[in-house]
Amino acid sequence: MIITAALQTVAYAGQTTRSTLAKPMSGSNATLTRTYVSGTGDDGNPCTAPWPCQTFAAALAVTVAGGEIYVLDSANYGPVNIK
Repeated sequence: MIITAALQTVAYAGQTTRSTLAKPMSGSNATLTRTYVSGTGDDGNPCTAPWPCQTFAAALAVTVAGGEIYVLDSANYGPVNIK
């Protein structure tokens, strides 16, 4: 598991977001190779760049083994254990 900070800002669907790399979820069992967390995100989001999760636990739940979790901004994300 790689945790990386993504800091580029680009336009996406008329809104400003930090990255264009986003994959839509296609169901509750969908898994992504790249997910995103943000202090202003929501764990009900699909953990994509335009709709990031708020916690590592939510992002980790939808990230495939060997995938990446990108941190979009500084926040108090709390502890995370990756095994």
